[in-house]
Amino acid sequence: MKFNDDFVRKKLCNHYSKGVIDRDLIKTKVYDGNRNWVIFFMIAGSPPKGYAIFENHFENRGVLWLYDAWGRRFKIYNDMTYEDVQK
Repeated sequence: MKFNDDFVRKKLCNHYSKGVIDRDLIKTKVYDGNRNWVIFFMIAGSPPKGYAIFENHFENRGVLWLYDAWGRRFKIYNDMTYEDVQK
């Protein structure tokens, strides 16, 4: 399944505020120097209102984990493809 930043923002905001999607998504990409990378997503707030981690395994495909504001995982998406990757 394909996903993008908007998908992550909607899922995290819906989980936190039950339908109110008015917060910004903060994204950080971490590369290891090879072809491996991880993206950390956070919903803006103090403290942040939700987190997501995407780890690629092969050709932009990987696992997306979603966490609530307290760090409890509430959803795992396997075999996801991130659309907005800059090569």
